[in-house]
Amino acid sequence: NPCATIKIVEMFKSFDTDPKRSKQPITANALKAICDDLSDDDPDDVTFKAVVMMMFTFLMRSRECLGDGVNTDVDQCLKFGDIMLARNGVGIPRGQSVLEADEVYMRFKVHKTDQSGSKKVLLLLPQIEKGDPDEKYCLVRLIKIMAKLRPGVMTEKDRFFATLSNGKVLSKRTVAEVLKNQAEKMGLDRSIWSVISLREGGASAMYDAGFSAEDIKMRGRWKSDCWKRYVWEGRGRAKGLNKKLLGKSVSLLATQMQA
Repeated sequence: NPCATIKIVEMFKSFDTDPKRSKQPITANALKAICDDLSDDDPDDVTFKAVVMMMFTFLMRSRECLGDGVNTDVDQCLKFGDIMLARNGVGIPRGQSVLEADEVYMRFKVHKTDQSGSKKVLLLLPQIEKGDPDEKYCLVRLIKIMAKLRPGVMTEKDRFFATLSNGKVLSKRTVAEVLKNQAEKMGLDRSIWSVISLREGGASAMYDAGFSAEDIKMRGRWKSDCWKRYVWEGRGRAKGLNKKLLGKSVSLLATQMQA
């Protein structure tokens, strides 16, 4: 049951005094359920799916992709010019068909956590193989559908990625409401998920999959170990822990000091 860990954590809410842990990471299964309720034929639906999957897989902050309903951070909010689709490691020139792309590169800019001085971080996400059950949730696939539904959109380098058909940028309030509604559908407290849950969920998924601390820090653009505040351990990672601990006999270097 993918909700088991979340429900257990809810029981211990009263013990958690850290205000930064007030939200919980969203699970991949919850995001898939959200996507299943949306169409591949509606441009705004596809944009929404691409945005939440992007924020999950690239551990994004809300200001890096969403608006606040009034303003958009023009320095940090992702534009189409910050995205490059590629085939076998070779970038596809803007204006050419991207339907054969199998990778997406994201360029993140102006980060307070960047130590290189370049103010730019380039990250990669390969396409999920065709035939895989999770292929329909793949970000590369969703971006290709966006390009098909809105011909020429990849050439609009200054257009915000999360721009809807009404010309407005998808707001964090709208995304948060969808996440809260999904929590309710799954029998959970509406308050456990918000936009930050996407960043927490991606980081927690990477940790549970066995990625290194450096991998997580690089993908989340963290320069310190503060990423640990975002990660929740999954039940799968702890499976077999008790047996491994009790079944291990450690031979010490020395059992006593010689006089």
